[in-house]
Amino acid sequence: MEWIYKYFSLTAVIAGVGFLIKYLVQKKIDSYFNTKLEDHKTELAVMTERAKYDISRKLFDFEAYATKKHTIYPELYQRMFEIRRQYAVLTIKMGISNRTDSKEETSLKLMEVIKGVDDAIKNAGEYFNNNELFLSKNVISTYWETWYLLMNLQKDFYNKEYNSSFAHKEISKVQEKIDILKEAIHKELSYSHFEETEEKV
Repeated sequence: MEWIYKYFSLTAVIAGVGFLIKYLVQKKIDSYFNTKLEDHKTELAVMTERAKYDISRKLFDFEAYATKKHTIYPELYQRMFEIRRQYAVLTIKMGISNRTDSKEETSLKLMEVIKGVDDAIKNAGEYFNNNELFLSKNVISTYWETWYLLMNLQKDFYNKEYNSSFAHKEISKVQEKIDILKEAIHKELSYSHFEETEEKV
């Protein structure tokens, strides 16, 4: 009978040790997965905060861009329109001077007006250069097309290689190009979406 008692005692000890090992292993596994779960929660929280920051930054960028755009485009057009206005004055002066003044007097008076055109071109050019990064490719392209016309026309005026008919024709081209620029600017200001970076230069 004693051996039976020892057998059951040994069995009970083995079973107890087995349950203890199983418990410890289970505890270790639970601890491992709980740690991993907490790490995952922490990582998820960090990712969520990053996403919130990214969205917040993009909203801020959009607001800043929209504000900047609605400031720059009208100002650029105003400066380009001043060039057009100066050319309109030049056209009128040419018509009057050609009828009443000598060739030398006409040339002197026109050079004064041409200086005003130069100042307007310089003013617009400096503003464009300072804000080009905020402009669309279409507006930039149209601006440069206008600028080349202006440079060629001004060169002809300073070289006195012009007559009234030629000047009117070339000035009309510049005015038409400024009108095209106006339409391009109007289109940009009517956009309700945020342009992607690749659409900018």
